[in-house]
Amino acid sequence: MSTTITADEQVSSPIKKTAAKGLTEDWWAVILGGAIIFAVILLNSNGVTFHLPSYQWSGLPDLFGKVLAPVLTPIAMQVAGIARGAWDERRARRLGVSATELNNFSGKGGALHARIDGIASSLVGLRAAPAEGDRATAVNRFVTATEPRLIDLAAAVRAAELMPTERRRAAHRAVASELDRIEPELLKLLGVSSPGPADVR
Repeated sequence: MSTTITADEQVSSPIKKTAAKGLTEDWWAVILGGAIIFAVILLNSNGVTFHLPSYQWSGLPDLFGKVLAPVLTPIAMQVAGIARGAWDERRARRLGVSATELNNFSGKGGALHARIDGIASSLVGLRAAPAEGDRATAVNRFVTATEPRLIDLAAAVRAAELMPTERRRAAHRAVASELDRIEPELLKLLGVSSPGPADVR
């Protein structure tokens, strides 16, 4: 004969719990910690020793050399590379050239070399552009006169690199003055009006 247990009887029946299920995490930690300590003491009393790792450095310089330097050196190199790239980009923008061309315009006269190179490139385009009549004559005369002058100015800038500071600055000012004279004529032949002081913002 089967016995039927109703839902009410199931609820009223006490739920049996084992002692292990009633322990909290804190008690488990205490029990495991105590067991480990007991095992270590027991093994030590039987002559078993444990060799823990030792970190041997004599001072802060030794600690930095053995532990910190291998970690920090690659990071420092990466940061330095990023900073150098940003600085090169800034210098390139100031000179009006690309970052890959920056090495061609190094030294104290780098900005002047960049200006001379820019004018020389414009002369090539000016000569290649179709022109007729008076304009063709003016372009040919200007290019013929300016190309050798740019060669002389570039040589002057290179020579000034080895001069004393005051003499080098005087030479750079003279070269810059020559370029200031050439650039408006170039812009005029290219069909661009040279801005006056009131037009510069």
